Amino acid sequence: MFNEENIKDFFNEKAKDWDKTSISDPVKIINNLNIKNKDILDVGCGTGILEKYLDEAKSLDCIDLSQKMIDIAKEKYPNINYICTSIYNYCPNKKYDLIIMYNVYPHLIDKKKLIDKVYNLLKNNGTFIVAHGDGKEGINNHHKHHAKKISTQLRSAKEESKIWKDKFKITNIVDEEDRYYFSGIAR
Repeated sequence: MFNEENIKDFFNEKAKDWDKTSISDPVKIINNLNIKNKDILDVGCGTGILEKYLDEAKSLDCIDLSQKMIDIAKEKYPNINYICTSIYNYCPNKKYDLIIMYNVYPHLIDKKKLIDKVYNLLKNNGTFIVAHGDGKEGINNHHKHHAKKISTQLRSAKEESKIWKDKFKITNIVDEEDRYYFSGIAR
């Protein structure tokens, strides 16, 4: 089983070349989100892949385990609030309208604890989205060959979203060859 220390070490090692080697196409996900004037939390922000698409947010906080990833993101977007921490340890003095977990879900170890944390960080009727810029098969194949020791395999978006239903009304499920996401609104 993997742990946060292994994950942090893995991404610190990969940070320098991340923007050149990572597969990411956030436009097909971001275009479906209402971000204008929202308080947004980007979980697993990495090197700041999403930030240029979130400029209409009221506020944007970005967290990641990897300090080296955060350092690169800060160079690109110095006016954004970056925090090097785990979602499980994150304790802000505010709540969010939207929590985005883009290309990070397989690296979040304790899904039950994650669901509780996301629920507690959201405002009433706040929204979460778990999203990937590739389909389930592509993500699982990539992790099987490049990040097996720090990842879990994705189940179908429909199956994965079921564990969120106690605290969230699931509003979207997309499980296609080139994208994967599910989202919900806090009950």
